[in-house]
Amino acid sequence: MASGKALASSVRSRFSRYYEDACNEILAERKQDPRRVFFLRPSSFPYCGVRKVLDWPKAYAEGGLSHMNSSMLFYVTVGTAFHNVFQEVLGKHGKLLGNWVCPKCSSVKRESFYSRCKKCDIPREYHELEVLFRKTLIGHLDGLFYDEKTETWWVIDYKSTSSRNVWKHRKYGDVFPYGTNKAQIRSYVPLIEKQLGKRISGYMLVYLPRDNPFDAQVVCVKHMGPKAKALELARLKSYVRAHRLALQVSDLNGFKELYEGKLCSSKQDYLDNYEDQYNKCPHLEYCFDKHKMHKHAKMTLRQPIFPMLAHAPSSIKTELGFKE
Repeated sequence: MASGKALASSVRSRFSRYYEDACNEILAERKQDPRRVFFLRPSSFPYCGVRKVLDWPKAYAEGGLSHMNSSMLFYVTVGTAFHNVFQEVLGKHGKLLGNWVCPKCSSVKRESFYSRCKKCDIPREYHELEVLFRKTLIGHLDGLFYDEKTETWWVIDYKSTSSRNVWKHRKYGDVFPYGTNKAQIRSYVPLIEKQLGKRISGYMLVYLPRDNPFDAQVVCVKHMGPKAKALELARLKSYVRAHRLALQVSDLNGFKELYEGKLCSSKQDYLDNYEDQYNKCPHLEYCFDKHKMHKHAKMTLRQPIFPMLAHAPSSIKTELGFKE
């Protein structure tokens, strides 16, 4: 019989291997809301219709399930916790506009600041403001912050990060904001401005370290004037056109039209302006070679699963404005 020390050492070694194998091999499965497939979301920005089409066979094969490795599952779960905590804490402090719902009677105070439910005498819960653009783009704001001193409104978004990145940014000032984060949050500015009838001055990205979000943060604030808002609105219109076309692509001719208006002009343009370190484009090797792309698209579109729109529930097609 092994000694207690030897036994503990043996078990520790086997558990370490078990831990490493589980983290490397197991994929978490989550049922995916079909609305996230067929509607356009700011979280997918910068948006590429070409990638949407070429990624469809994989999404279709997964049968409505999303798969995450341990790393992605960790970051997504932590990010959700961050949003829940800070939307409640900052919201109840009185300067975040949102929809406040009573958890008991379900009454809602829309587009308002925090208040308790008078009927039930309990705190209302924060729900994000929603934007809808051209029946196609749906987004949810983390919050809309009101600065009393300047009487200005700002779209706010919380992002979890590492303490190392916060320290590096505070020392050198060259880490934040990330390009993909800017592409996502700035889209809300002209949309919520039009929806609420309030002049929105710009946006702020709040980067919070996962291990110490209360004592250290980086806040990046960007003003957007009329010209910037108009440019953003034009960009959103082009995204909507590309997305609606992507949903309807069923052959090479339709794909060619989408490809001619693709997001990136070159590989370097992608690397400089659009690359997401956590969601890199799997089609980069052939996207800027027309012959290779034509061959790849032709093989992809042979599969009897196009157009994507054919797989959308009738209710979603109606919401999108497509006729049966």
